[in-house]
Amino acid sequence: MNKTTLAYILHSIPYTKKAYIIHSLTPMGRVAFFLPSISPKNKSYEYIKIPLVNVEITYNELTTRQHLYKIDQIYLYSFPEMISEHVLHSAVATFMTEIIMKITPQDLYDTQLYNILTIFVDKLNKWEKIPNAFILSFMANILEYLGILSRKNYSTIDAMPHYESLLNTMEYLYLQPINSQDDEITLPSSPYHLLNLTIQYLQSQDILTSEIKSLKVLREVFY
Repeated sequence: MNKTTLAYILHSIPYTKKAYIIHSLTPMGRVAFFLPSISPKNKSYEYIKIPLVNVEITYNELTTRQHLYKIDQIYLYSFPEMISEHVLHSAVATFMTEIIMKITPQDLYDTQLYNILTIFVDKLNKWEKIPNAFILSFMANILEYLGILSRKNYSTIDAMPHYESLLNTMEYLYLQPINSQDDEITLPSSPYHLLNLTIQYLQSQDILTSEIKSLKVLREVFY
């Protein structure tokens, strides 16, 4: 029996010269698909290599031995023009996909992340110039999803004696930097510094267990 779903492609891995394993985020969570050999008539499938491209997938609900769902049909649902045409937008999209890939296991049932991602992908494809706080806003939503901070704390000013308080106010600090009363506390003023501290925090909590490769690219092209 076949099912159909929308999906953001997080990563596509060549399985053979013409077949791919596709990691995706659907409205129901993380799903891995197997896309069989691509015929010469389907050269348009090149779009699956674009990060965060939104597709419609019809697949067999029975998984393969590798726990992959075999794709029967795949269609382009919406083309991410800004992501495909601009290096900066592509770099940001790659970072977002890497974060989601690393914080979620394969076959995770989840109904929240897709909606979060949709909001940010839509913004990313509408804005020619990406605001500096865009990535911090994305990470704030990820931290809320993980239960590390709550939305009500996004704009709270604290004395911030601990790093966790810094996470709670990272967006506010970037938009309106303040000086701490404690001389031993140095508040980062750049969005990249805040982003880097956030990644370090997630690594210290074993939420991220490996390096975020796209973080270095963001430093070079964005901040």
